[in-house]
Amino acid sequence: MLSILIPIYKQDATKLVQELLDQCEAEGIDYLISVYDDKSTKKWRQINSPLHHIFKVNYVELSENLGRAKIRNWLAAAAPHDYLLYLDGDTGIISDSFIKKYVAVAGKYDVVSGGRTYTKKPTRSKKRRLHWKYGLHVESQPASVRNKKPALYFHSNNFMVKAEVMSKVKFDEEHTGYGYEDILFGESLIDAGYTIHHINNETLHTGLETTVDFLAKSKEAVHNLVKLQHNGKIGPTKLSTYYHKLERYGMASLIPAIYKLASSRITKSLHAESPNLKYFQLQKLMWYFQFDKQMKASSTDVRSSL
Repeated sequence: MLSILIPIYKQDATKLVQELLDQCEAEGIDYLISVYDDKSTKKWRQINSPLHHIFKVNYVELSENLGRAKIRNWLAAAAPHDYLLYLDGDTGIISDSFIKKYVAVAGKYDVVSGGRTYTKKPTRSKKRRLHWKYGLHVESQPASVRNKKPALYFHSNNFMVKAEVMSKVKFDEEHTGYGYEDILFGESLIDAGYTIHHINNETLHTGLETTVDFLAKSKEAVHNLVKLQHNGKIGPTKLSTYYHKLERYGMASLIPAIYKLASSRITKSLHAESPNLKYFQLQKLMWYFQFDKQMKASSTDVRSSL
């Protein structure tokens, strides 16, 4: 029936696994929970080592770091059941019927995405407020919204897929760095003729980043987006659509000047107790402008050398 696949890196998966065990047993289904540690440090392996001794749990400590795409493909290749449920190691189960909801739709769709959510109450850590606020107001969307653009709202942290689908469509192992691997995989599924259906079966995202780390990862993500789009690998996103609209009207060139005028306010706001997400959007537009300009210049240099 169900193989639950959990790639982890420097995460404590013991609570998550126990919750899944309890729910799977309550449903009376045939299942296996596979947890692959992507070469974490000794500290984290010791924390998760009790998983070695739990019936119906396959805990594997990898001898090399495979990365986000390859480890997910490995998990799928070794999974024994017809349906695969992917979860991230920092996932929080918030519903007693989480497994039941997935079992109920097994076989009806090629891919089922449950979605993600964040605590309604602000995180106590002011250093993590930007990630929390962005996640709650932008990433956390009901299935009715997500189903309008299935690939754009696809998240690999919580989805069920038929094993036969994963044997034909894999995570792109050439895609390195952080950002947009989920949309890349989602569009690959749709291009291959498979359907993505979103349901309201959210998990709680518990791994909030500090604002410093979140901004660094967001910048890397925008860089990845520009590269992927210049290489024709993924279609428009909200950010790129808005940017190219400004470009068509000759307004994209104004972004650096506007950003320069507001840069101090942007920085102050993003690190504040209540960050302004519009300033975050302007920051991402500035990154997109910079990387798009670099990519176009690089393409021009290549053509001129031919």
